[in-house]
Amino acid sequence: MVHSIRFSSFREDLGKGLDDPDKWSLESLNKAVATNKTRSVFLLKKVPVLLLYLTAYVEVGGQMVFTKDVYNRDPTLLKALNGRFVFRKLPVAGRKKL
Repeated sequence: MVHSIRFSSFREDLGKGLDDPDKWSLESLNKAVATNKTRSVFLLKKVPVLLLYLTAYVEVGGQMVFTKDVYNRDPTLLKALNGRFVFRKLPVAGRKKL
């Protein structure tokens, strides 16, 4: 099982958004990460984050991989996929109308 969070250019971008940008240069972030110790720091503003939970994916070579559903999310998803399709009259919460 793989647990990871991926950020694109995260250290460069992260340093700019921390509560003390002068303290958190790229060098100081790299040193903090290298200690491998958990540390709490605060952001100046909210940052949108998308977390993806996958139990099936295709590898680069085209091989399909199925993993254990450790959070037991598959039954709910399968029920929704097997259910009747209905167009929504209202937009999903948080989304702008097209």
